[in-house]
Amino acid sequence: MQSSHLALRQSCRAHNAYNVTTALASAFSTASRRGQEAAAAAPQEGDGLRHGNTRQAAAADTGAGSYASYESLSNQFRRPGRSSTSTGAAQTERKPPTERSLSARQALVDGESESESGGGGGGGGGAAPPPIRFFGAGHMDGAKRAAVRLRKSEAASKTAKASERTPKAPSEKRHEDWRAHMQWIGRSVNQASRGGKAPAKLDKLRERVDYEGIALQPRQPTTRLNLPMPWALGQSEVADHSVMERLDQEIVRFAAYMEPTPAEKAARQAVVAEACAMIQRTLGDTDVHTELFGSSKTGLALATSDIDIRLYTASPTGAQTTPADLGATMTDLYRHMDASLDWICCVFRNAHYPIINAQHRATGLDLQIVSSPSTAAQQACTAQYLAELPHLRTLYPLVRTLLGTRGLVEVFNGGIGSYGLLMMLVAALTRRRSPAHPLPPTAAEQFLHFLHFYTRDFDPSQQGLTISPVSKPFLKHHPAQLTPAALKQHIEAAHRRHDPVRAGQWAISQTRPLQPYLLCLQDPANPTNDLGRKTNAIKHIVAVLAHVRRGVEFDVRRATSRRWKKMQRKEEENRGDDGKEEGVEEGEDETAGMESLLWCPVRRCHEVYAARRGRVEGYGRGFLEEEGQGVGVGGEGELVQ
Repeated sequence: MQSSHLALRQSCRAHNAYNVTTALASAFSTASRRGQEAAAAAPQEGDGLRHGNTRQAAAADTGAGSYASYESLSNQFRRPGRSSTSTGAAQTERKPPTERSLSARQALVDGESESESGGGGGGGGGAAPPPIRFFGAGHMDGAKRAAVRLRKSEAASKTAKASERTPKAPSEKRHEDWRAHMQWIGRSVNQASRGGKAPAKLDKLRERVDYEGIALQPRQPTTRLNLPMPWALGQSEVADHSVMERLDQEIVRFAAYMEPTPAEKAARQAVVAEACAMIQRTLGDTDVHTELFGSSKTGLALATSDIDIRLYTASPTGAQTTPADLGATMTDLYRHMDASLDWICCVFRNAHYPIINAQHRATGLDLQIVSSPSTAAQQACTAQYLAELPHLRTLYPLVRTLLGTRGLVEVFNGGIGSYGLLMMLVAALTRRRSPAHPLPPTAAEQFLHFLHFYTRDFDPSQQGLTISPVSKPFLKHHPAQLTPAALKQHIEAAHRRHDPVRAGQWAISQTRPLQPYLLCLQDPANPTNDLGRKTNAIKHIVAVLAHVRRGVEFDVRRATSRRWKKMQRKEEENRGDDGKEEGVEEGEDETAGMESLLWCPVRRCHEVYAARRGRVEGYGRGFLEEEGQGVGVGGEGELVQ
């Protein structure tokens, strides 16, 4: 960067010097220059001129057009007090044209070309030169035109290069840059999918969108509160259980901790009622209807989950309009929410499914209003698997928090959504489930099985996953190996066999040329829907799961050793009567995981959520006290009068 700035400064100085010499050359007539050349060819002694002579002597010598005239003229234009004075008998000799500086010779050549092309004529050798005009239009037009042409050419070159250049990828070396990197991958792939890029540029882009997975660390509390982990077992309870039983009990307790309390449920219901009332007031007597969906509808909402509301319109015949038809309605709703004092952090994205994200000011609960198709089929699948897999409801809060504290459940940043994460869990737990290979009986064993499956048994770059009718992987196909015509034949053949699941697998099994590592997960509610098509951060997800698997297995082995038991007793001695740790600094790896076997998956997430949950809890208690017995707590998102 410094070398480029230096080159730029030198170029500017050279350009300014050229303009000055051109102006000086234009100040002398053709006759003056001819006289100067004759004098240079036959120099005379004693015709030099001392520095600091009178103005008349300088003017006489100026008429001769010698090199000294340049210096004398510069002395005349110097500021007062800075004029050079004569210090002796030093004289400035006239130099022949071959010995003059390059700038002076270039000035003379430029001046002669102007005079021959019809420039100003001159009198005799002693004629006075025209006044010097450094900023005259007639003398600077050529330089100005050249500079303008140079600037235009440089600007055009930069514009052409910018139009062809792929957006610069952020640094992926630091963990805090991974979100920007995933967003850049999404934008670049979407831009390349529209076509128009040469094969060489696609190959280069393919190398840039590939990356190495990072075992991201969970979010840590800003201040260490030393709060005891609510899911951790006490010393007496640990002594009565084996290590795997202890892990199982901690998973069950963690699920109970992450479930909203009655006051938190009341606060969530109050926010839902306030949001629906605001929508009705804003839109008036329109045919727009509201509906809860997502985890708030299925009963899997955690204490920190956002609230999802769907907007839709239905015609008199019962047919629903497309989500894009509500774009203008969503725009009006966003403007009203952005101007309201009850909602903050309002963001509107008018995408294929218009969506508004906002936060309730009083509680800090996140709200998402989206115009999307009905999710009744997905809700039915969720209820079915919750009934078939007893520990699914227990494991989901742990896996959701494991990835959520690392930012890997945000689809915008390349993560996996809540519904997709639940189907990932179902696919792992139901894989090879048969009388010969029954499902592990405890939640702890199922959790370890989930981690082992996605880090050891499954390769997302080569395989896809299906859940219905049975959970099994299927091969991906490269576009070069399967032509569009052959792919269409396979899909039609599957439909003729009345096998929509297999037809959907053929439709989504093609490997993405730029991202062969993407997760391919078939939606059991819609066989042609790929739940992993936007998981740009799947390599980070797999790296995190592998890190957690190694950490949990290490803690389980360490908990059975004698040295670990001694350290555990020492840790119990360092506790005060209130259960808070004393003398244990954050970051001590020697005792990390001693309090809980879930240290590696979730760390101290209860301290991260403490302030947020306390805020929601207080709002819910105040709401219940104000309403009294008039309002009870029903199902999630429903107010019972």
